Amino acid sequence: MEPEERLRSGYTGAQEVFVSNMKRLRSAAGLSQSDLADRVVALGGSLYQQTIAKLEAGQRSLKVAEADLIAAALGVSLSEMFRRRSRSVAGAETLGQLSVELEASRQRMMHARREADMAAEEMARAQHKIAQAQAQAGHMAHLHETLETQYRRLIREMAAAVHADDQDPPITYQSPWREVDEHLKSCEECRNRLEILKGAAS
Repeated sequence: MEPEERLRSGYTGAQEVFVSNMKRLRSAAGLSQSDLADRVVALGGSLYQQTIAKLEAGQRSLKVAEADLIAAALGVSLSEMFRRRSRSVAGAETLGQLSVELEASRQRMMHARREADMAAEEMARAQHKIAQAQAQAGHMAHLHETLETQYRRLIREMAAAVHADDQDPPITYQSPWREVDEHLKSCEECRNRLEILKGAAS
C-alpha cells in the first residue's frame, strides 16, 4: 500500500512512522516547529507551528498534501518519511547523537570549570586587596588616634603654660581634654597662642 493510500485509509501506523521521522529529521536539522512551518509556507503550503505541535503530539491526523510538503521541507522523499527504521539503525543514530551531546556537554563543563577557576582567582585577588585595605585602614586609624592624643596633650600643655602664673589656673597639665576644649572657646589668649603655634608648624 502506498503512503498516500495508507493516510487516506486512516492507517495510523503510517502516521506514527511519518511523525517519528519528522521529529527526528527536524531535530537533526536544528529546526524548531516554527522553522519547519515556515519552510512549508515557503513551499506554498499553509501550516502553522500549532499544527506541527499537534501532529507531533498525536492530536491531529496528517493530511496527504501536508505530508508531501513536510517531506519536501525536510529535504527527503515522501516514501523516506514513511520508512520505518530498523532498530540497529535507530540505535546507531541514537548512540551517535548521544556521543555528540556528550562531547558538547563535556566542552560546556570544561568551559564552566575554566570560568569558575578564573572567578575564584579573581575573588582571591579581591579578597587579598580587601585584606590589605583593611590592614591599612586599621593602621591609619591607630595612627590618627595616636596623633590626636599627642595633639590634645600639646594643646593642654600650651594652655597650662599660658596660665602657669595664674593664682588659680583654669587649666593644668592634668586637666581632661573636655575642660581644655571648653577653655579654648572662651580664652582668647590661648586661641592666639594656638594660632601662632599652628603658623610656626606650617
